[in-house]
Amino acid sequence: MKSLSRVQLIALVGVALVLFASTRPWVKADLTATDSPALHLSFTGRQLDAIPAACALAAGVLFVVAGSVRALLRKVFGIIALACGVGVIAVSLTTTNPQSLINEAIADSLGSYVESVQHAYAYWAWLSAFGGVLMGLAGLSLAFGNFPERKRTSKYEREPNVSQLTVWQSLDHGIDPTQHDTRPLD
Repeated sequence: MKSLSRVQLIALVGVALVLFASTRPWVKADLTATDSPALHLSFTGRQLDAIPAACALAAGVLFVVAGSVRALLRKVFGIIALACGVGVIAVSLTTTNPQSLINEAIADSLGSYVESVQHAYAYWAWLSAFGGVLMGLAGLSLAFGNFPERKRTSKYEREPNVSQLTVWQSLDHGIDPTQHDTRPLD
């Protein structure tokens, strides 16, 4: 991609998808025990695993800051954001079979481990993985793309006309009025 703002937009869309998907219920579980009433539990992506949301927040910060840093640091940020995107994809896809995660969550909420659990899986993890793909592609583009550096303004970089300056104005420009050399004292 040629524009840094496009890369940032794509990355932030990916971050938004991951953060939105992590708040949705990924798994609905029904626990039926013989001596207790049926429990209907719902687990969001953050309850199953908080890593995708954390990686998305970190990548979001990296992409926002990437617009204000130079090329070398931008490449480092791109590599870190690529790793965050790969982490989101890996964790989101490992929760597509969440039986062990459900058992751990039920054990945490009930205090005991139960085997008889039926669960229905929603496809929010796939949306989270797609957001991770967008983040990874944007990180790859940021790490290995060449973006033109912004032009620095030269509004205040004028050569002073020494003959028209007063003593105070020459001091403002960094020129020693007692010297005959008119170069600034950098």
